[in-house]
Amino acid sequence: MNIVFLVPEVLMAPFRGDTVFKRPLGGTQTSITFLAKALADKGHNVCVVGADASQKEPECYSGVLCCPKTSFRPSKSEVAVHINEVWRDFLPYATVNILWRHLPGVSYAELIGIDKVVCLSEFHKQGMVGSSLRPEDCAVIHYGVDISYFSGVHHQHRLIYHSVPNRGLSFLLNWLPDLLKIDPEIKLVVCSGWNIYWDDKKIIDDLPEVHREPWPPDLQRNQKIGHPNVEFVGAVPLPLLCERLSQAWIHVYPCCKPDETFSLAVLLSQAAGLPVVTSKIGGLLDSASNQILIDFSNGIDGSYKDRFLGAVEKLLYDMNFWEMYHRRAERFAAHHSWEEIVGEWENLFKEELTAK
Repeated sequence: MNIVFLVPEVLMAPFRGDTVFKRPLGGTQTSITFLAKALADKGHNVCVVGADASQKEPECYSGVLCCPKTSFRPSKSEVAVHINEVWRDFLPYATVNILWRHLPGVSYAELIGIDKVVCLSEFHKQGMVGSSLRPEDCAVIHYGVDISYFSGVHHQHRLIYHSVPNRGLSFLLNWLPDLLKIDPEIKLVVCSGWNIYWDDKKIIDDLPEVHREPWPPDLQRNQKIGHPNVEFVGAVPLPLLCERLSQAWIHVYPCCKPDETFSLAVLLSQAAGLPVVTSKIGGLLDSASNQILIDFSNGIDGSYKDRFLGAVEKLLYDMNFWEMYHRRAERFAAHHSWEEIVGEWENLFKEELTAK
């Protein structure tokens, strides 16, 4: 099967087939990279177009052709997967056109010429379905994960936060005195930064106002922090992140983003065997369905904080409780290996091609 992934440049750091191993990337770029490779491993002809505007010539990575948009010459493909937005000029060249939407919401105009919309979670799908989209026009396929990247010894006092800064990091830093009362030996590892979306040379002051985070005074922008119980690592490439996750004890994620569509961060943590404490909100109902979800109906208030910290304390001191969520995490990740997820994509492609 000839499959083309069409990638926009909007709010996405440039990437190629090996970028995920060299610099930090967001969930969208990471998932495109691994899904394309998984399809190529199954014998399909796979091309990723437009992922890096600086690329001059086509290059091949792990059986996947990565082609700059400037040199791409459209030819007939069975399937085109449009990432977030539709490449209208390419619609006539594909037998089946799929919109793989990673963002919330979609308009009727965006759906013209699209055969199926792939969402990341049931919450994501519910937000799509309405006047512009019928339930049968949507499919839900989760992100996948490569479990082979994870190995190491979990350290009991080590908590980890790894997502962009504005999804709950400031709450954890403000709660640090409370965490230290629970366990004076706690180490909060922070693998977080904005450079998963923007070039490394960008700093927070250059970002649009909506993307800025009110960093606490002791969290310096030169990636140093004064508190001995916080290790600010910054956003790191996937192999280093997997190493850090494999050494942690709990993934703490007080997510305050109501429209979270899934969360690759939560899936990666479970692949490392980590129990996850997060918010009962959005796509986390899918990605953390078997983990500890804290009621978010009143936002992050005093009650939320007490329940969140209570769950952390129980995971730190009750080994049977930790072990139960550890096993749940491993089972969930096993069902989300790329070998499993690529089968769902292949079935979708076959169904849509048959319908033509």
